[in-house]
Amino acid sequence: MMNSFDDKIRKWFSEQGYPLEMRVAMAFQTHKFIVTLSSYYKDSDENKYREIDIIVSRNLYFQQSPLLFIDLTYVIECKYSPDKPWILLQSMADNDSGISHDIDKRIATTMGKLALLELSLDNDARNNKIFTFDNRLSYGVTRAFENHSDMPYKALFSVCKAANSRAIEIDKLWNNKTTSKIEFIFPLVIVDGQLYDCNLGNDNDIILNNVSKGTVIFRNPSIGDNLSFVEIVTEQGLEDFIKIINSEADILQNCIRHNLPKTKERIEIEQMS
Repeated sequence: MMNSFDDKIRKWFSEQGYPLEMRVAMAFQTHKFIVTLSSYYKDSDENKYREIDIIVSRNLYFQQSPLLFIDLTYVIECKYSPDKPWILLQSMADNDSGISHDIDKRIATTMGKLALLELSLDNDARNNKIFTFDNRLSYGVTRAFENHSDMPYKALFSVCKAANSRAIEIDKLWNNKTTSKIEFIFPLVIVDGQLYDCNLGNDNDIILNNVSKGTVIFRNPSIGDNLSFVEIVTEQGLEDFIKIINSEADILQNCIRHNLPKTKERIEIEQMS
């Protein structure tokens, strides 16, 4: 039985999405990411600023001359859905073979696109787990026990828009005659609830697998690119996800150090001009 007004607030608060955002932010901060909560991005379609739950970044490379920063960034939406699992829709007929290795298709700043193109020629970078996926790519996502669930669609749409908007803003703010900044930007949705992948078997029976993460190919030209890769991770799987990111980022640092001659040359020319 509730014995105070504070208890009522705690009960209400625990059933909202705010505690999830706080826990996710703390998890990334524990692993030395720079964390920004409740950030805003510009929606160019409606000329409005909209909120995104969390942005986290870690540095991959720093160069003194020409002055260059390269960061790995995740733009994150958190969704509280303990009683309604998210379902990743998969199809054997969807031809996504090889698409996960097209790392130059990831969201990035202008110079970041050039850097990704160079990195795509390096086997270690191309096979880095930051750019590849453990499971089959999904073509869509929905939420169980609802007839018309648009929560997953809105979450994917929001993180993709925010990621593309951030790339544009970083170009405007950082790339000048003295300083350049490259960002590789990844849309990410964290779900406080269960996640399943779903496909049809040989007899058209429905096959469900409980998973901790998956990736959706989000094809929507209105967000800037023809397609975006959105990773969806359960809160239960978040700790392992972050550990993998950090481990693979250390490997990627070495690839960046030795495999970006054209990008670095282009930046040097632009800063000297």
